[in-house]
Amino acid sequence: MTLNPSYEEKELLGRIAAGDKNAFKELYRYYLNDAYSLALTFLHVPQAAEDIVQELFIKLWLKKEQLPSIEHFKAYLLVSLRNMLINELGKMKNRSAYEQQSHLLIYSPPTPED
Repeated sequence: MTLNPSYEEKELLGRIAAGDKNAFKELYRYYLNDAYSLALTFLHVPQAAEDIVQELFIKLWLKKEQLPSIEHFKAYLLVSLRNMLINELGKMKNRSAYEQQSHLLIYSPPTPED
């Protein structure tokens, strides 16, 4: 299935909403490379990109009943992923700042005032 015609995609989304795991696997295989490429472009860390793409598809499965109402699924998928990536980049930035501060606190030599 190529998923190019919108009626085929709508049919597939309907099958997923009904709990068809094989239809979900088909959707996953079709969009995996696009999603992974986008995640890797943002994160530059292959394992982090894989993790966030897996999280994206888990969220899709958990919301499978809502999928048939989506008009432009690829746009929905990529915008959802982009939002997740922005959140992840914020977390990474906060972790990095915390690690730098922790490093300074642990390894800074005592000052005369100490």
